[in-house]
Amino acid sequence: MTHKNNVREILRSGILSNKTAYEIKNPMDISDHGVQRLREQEDPIYGRKLHEYAPTYINIKNPMLYVRRNIQNDLCLIEISLSALLDHNFIFTDGNAAARNTHFYNETNDLEKLPWDVLNASYWNDFPDGKRKRCSEVLIYPRIERKHITKLHCCSSSAYKYLSQLGVPVEISENLFFGRCFSDATLKDSSFDDDIPF
Repeated sequence: MTHKNNVREILRSGILSNKTAYEIKNPMDISDHGVQRLREQEDPIYGRKLHEYAPTYINIKNPMLYVRRNIQNDLCLIEISLSALLDHNFIFTDGNAAARNTHFYNETNDLEKLPWDVLNASYWNDFPDGKRKRCSEVLIYPRIERKHITKLHCCSSSAYKYLSQLGVPVEISENLFFGRCFSDATLKDSSFDDDIPF
């Protein structure tokens, strides 16, 4: 999930870790800075800071996207091939990686430990701890190469027009977003009313 204005550079350099992106690029930031500080913690498997990984969600229709629904007209969801896991170290989690109760894994045999009931449900509020679980992640170190980007998803015709010039398949996928898209949405209107750390 990113702002559409970041996609051109992503297609040049790949999906970078937060640390690298802010050291060498100037991305359009859609994150909450206070919450991002929680991602300075180290993972329990490789001992790297979470910000050293390129982060992806298992189910993109999650609380992070929900609190950014007022700017979804300008967002792009980047679809990644599973082949990205073959190139580098990866970790997957059973919830938001910055949350206290989240467990970390790096063996495919542990995939069964993920909260698939929450990840495959229409909504997360029907499950205990559903908001955290719905934000389960795959973290790839140190980046995701361009060759693993298979498709771009957006929810508005303006985003589609912009993204379709970049040489990657693009779809208007309103079903992946929340409600209808608004063309007048702005970053400053964002409201973080969710208690799950993003």
